[in-house]
Amino acid sequence: MGLVDQRVGSIYVELHCHSNFSFYDGASHVHELLTRAADLGYHAVALTDHDNLCGAMEFAQLAQSLGIQPITGAEVTLKDGYHITLLAKDRQGYGNLCQLLSASRLTTDRRHPELDPKLIEEHSEGLILLTGCRQGEVSSLVSEGKCDRAAATLYRYLDLFGRDNVYVELQQNLVLGDTARVKGLVLLANQMELFNISALTWDPPAGVHDIEALVFDGAGRLVTRTEATIIERDSGWNIGLTLEQSDEATEVSVLIHRSNHQVLRD
Repeated sequence: MGLVDQRVGSIYVELHCHSNFSFYDGASHVHELLTRAADLGYHAVALTDHDNLCGAMEFAQLAQSLGIQPITGAEVTLKDGYHITLLAKDRQGYGNLCQLLSASRLTTDRRHPELDPKLIEEHSEGLILLTGCRQGEVSSLVSEGKCDRAAATLYRYLDLFGRDNVYVELQQNLVLGDTARVKGLVLLANQMELFNISALTWDPPAGVHDIEALVFDGAGRLVTRTEATIIERDSGWNIGLTLEQSDEATEVSVLIHRSNHQVLRD
């Protein structure tokens, strides 16, 4: 791997990642994911398969053998159809995650697990919540222009998990609706003084050298240091990385930043 890859790996932690245990959504075996993460120099990776921890033990054991810190999590489907992503901070969090995933299968068809949101309150200790993908409740409500309801949902999450354990997740995959949704989520996070985790599309290694330092502008688009352009890619990875201005195209900065972080505007 080149210098760019190593620098990305030194600051970047994948917090929303699916393996082949996320049927119809993930394709890579945990061995492939971790081997690639090691190649890129990652020091930690989260595995967040849909509604299960089937790969968690193998993932954790292999990650440790590679010198990578494993983070156990899951993308959980709620009864209302929305998704949330939960990460275990400690042993108690892991136990609560197991309880929630078990409950999601005991109360519904086990082939299509759905968690009753009411159960989260008694099993929220030790867990971090990411507001999730476009199917998250906050993201969906923002996309529909229902920002007051999105804020109410965020306040509910804050009551359940605590301010330090709730993060607004931004995913910019350059598909229809992403830009407007990201802009709305950034505004909402600003209003509530929350952290956000930004996501953008990163080229496979062969194309990394073409990427300059990037930031999101106020509309949720990607801009370079010298010109405002949307970087269009037909394929790539979803990664949670926010890039700031730099004199060198290979320099990158913070992964998680306060949502009022100053960004370039066109």
